[in-house]
Amino acid sequence: METLDAKVRRKDYVLRGDDRTACLELVANTRSQKPGWTVDPSKLTDWIIFYYIETGSSFVYSARQLRAAVIAHLPKLQKTGKPDTQSTKSGAGSYQSESLFVSHRELGAAIYRNTHKRLAA
Repeated sequence: METLDAKVRRKDYVLRGDDRTACLELVANTRSQKPGWTVDPSKLTDWIIFYYIETGSSFVYSARQLRAAVIAHLPKLQKTGKPDTQSTKSGAGSYQSESLFVSHRELGAAIYRNTHKRLAA
């Protein structure tokens, strides 16, 4: 059995001129510094799908390849990406997470570069 983590968004900002729609959570909780799903090696998800309701667009990635590529190429992704802080209310109050929005083109290129580097070694 394999697992799929769906990242569903109502709006697709590509229609509004910003193709940085892949939301990569880097820090899940800024107080505890818990790593976000994108960089947390303890996450066991096999596949990640980004789905945009407005356009019906979707992008599917191997979670292992995505995580490895983001970790290896984070400085480059941060140069072109759009950082964001999100607040979430919970039963115990609220917490903040930190994410980076990148284009699927850049994310796919990072995965390719990371995979190609490993295949050549």
